[in-house]
Amino acid sequence: MIDPFGIKGNTMEMFRKILKNDRSEIFFSFMYEPIRRWIAQPAFEAHLTALFGTEGWRRALSFPEGDERKRFVHELFREQLKKNGAKFVVPFGLWRGGRHVYTIFFCTGNRTGCNLMKESIWSTAPQGAYDLRVRASEQRMLFDTNTEPLARQLEDTFLGQWVPIETVERFVMGDETLFHKRHLRRKTLQPMLRDGRIERRPEGASSFSNGRGIEIRFLGTP
Repeated sequence: MIDPFGIKGNTMEMFRKILKNDRSEIFFSFMYEPIRRWIAQPAFEAHLTALFGTEGWRRALSFPEGDERKRFVHELFREQLKKNGAKFVVPFGLWRGGRHVYTIFFCTGNRTGCNLMKESIWSTAPQGAYDLRVRASEQRMLFDTNTEPLARQLEDTFLGQWVPIETVERFVMGDETLFHKRHLRRKTLQPMLRDGRIERRPEGASSFSNGRGIEIRFLGTP
């Protein structure tokens, strides 16, 4: 857990060294406010370059101050974490009274760890304290039980293919989707089968509760 005060002393090189160990994971509290405040000050240029591990942060100055610049800075940080050893990055924001306080970047080299973190955030989200993104630049997601966005994402990814259910599960467990493994079978695939949006083999069984040997073909929305 890295909880900085300001910009100084936190470097992408430090993150890279930590993530060299496959068993290491990082929680980093990414404080945008001090970056916003000092990004145009020459005295902080070296600290920002060290934090991001690139001088690409300078492109933020081409955006007007506001949400567009903020999205760019967050997404650049996520991309740099991926380039420096994080196989999976889950950014989630802390909100207090409708105000975004900061974003925590969870970094791991383990797909199961990524899935468990998303599941943990979902379990906390009904209290309204957190959001969750696939990309750090995305708009805030409001948590509900509607898994239609996951169904559409699976169609976009696997449309027309016969794929083992384990492949679909691995996709859902990673950082390309907001959802986690428990959202998949009963809450997403079962309604899709009922609505004629997928086929499964072997045929005959209508339940996805037992998972081995199942293949799915995504047909799209009728």
